[in-house]
Amino acid sequence: MMQIEVQSSCGKSYNLAADPSTSVYALQKQLAEETGFDIAEHQLINAEGAALKWSQLLSETKLEEQPKLRLNRKHSGILNLKVRIYRRHELDLLVDWESTVANIKEQIFQHTRIPTSQQ
Repeated sequence: MMQIEVQSSCGKSYNLAADPSTSVYALQKQLAEETGFDIAEHQLINAEGAALKWSQLLSETKLEEQPKLRLNRKHSGILNLKVRIYRRHELDLLVDWESTVANIKEQIFQHTRIPTSQQ
């Protein structure tokens, strides 16, 4: 049996016991039963920042080396967009995933004063 610590995005930790032959899906379902998290809206992220696939077995992941996971929402609704300006400068924008190109261009204009027609 493996002891796995799962930390939610709000900082709460949960400890689960699972066999290495358990699938990621089964582990996430077990977590949902214990915590009430909706497995359709959340994904497990390993220590390296990669999302685990439901079809993976725990033995196929590196959990035996680092038995810690993060639980993140799949779609938070906000994206961090990096915009390169004049080859050397970058602008970080936080945009809603439903934002249009026109909305993003307007945000760029507000930060840089580059007219939307020239972007």
